Amino acid sequence: MTQEDSALDTLVRKRIRGLRSAMGWSLDDLAARCYLSPSTLSRIETGHRRIGLDQLSAIARALGTGLDQLVESTADDDVIIRPQHDAARGLTT
Repeated sequence: MTQEDSALDTLVRKRIRGLRSAMGWSLDDLAARCYLSPSTLSRIETGHRRIGLDQLSAIARALGTGLDQLVESTADDDVIIRPQHDAARGLTT
């Protein structure tokens, strides 16, 4: 697993726990809604178990969110190009 994968894994785990806490749900509450055992969900949140796509999908659905919102990066990697006016040559580059 690369460092980037590990960072994304940690981010997803924190988001799951944060959303669960924000809804006032215990591990048992969320586990029942996504058809996982509380033990499995706890191990996912603490990083002792890898998250499978099927599990992540069920967790996202139970939390009322989308997969994209759980896994999207917080880094703003978009490239923004702004035109600059070259007054000496009368051009915009």
